[in-house]
Amino acid sequence: MIYLQYIDDNGLRKMGLTVADRADVPLTGLIAKVDSIKKLPADAQGAAMKAVMENKGGEPLMAERVYVGRDRKKAALVNLSDRMGRSRIRMMVDSLGTPSLEFLDEAGKVTSRLPAQ
Repeated sequence: MIYLQYIDDNGLRKMGLTVADRADVPLTGLIAKVDSIKKLPADAQGAAMKAVMENKGGEPLMAERVYVGRDRKKAALVNLSDRMGRSRIRMMVDSLGTPSLEFLDEAGKVTSRLPAQ
């Protein structure tokens, strides 16, 4: 999937282009599951929706793989993620013009950064 995004949350704006993977799951079955979850009591809906979104095949139903845009802190950003949607490489120029390149592990911890801090 490819989509453009613009979010304005009380003046904090995020905008960009996203490339995402979608699991090979028929949409009709997914829609039926979501519709049945909406009929559950409100306190049970969150956990049920999380279980559906995690997908039994191990891969998420949707995972952002590439994001190119601007974040809420006004930084230009290129984010590359693994097939589970976890950020692994982040290239950024912050709002003051300072560039950086970060490599992240599966938990999102920066393992290497250029320039080094």
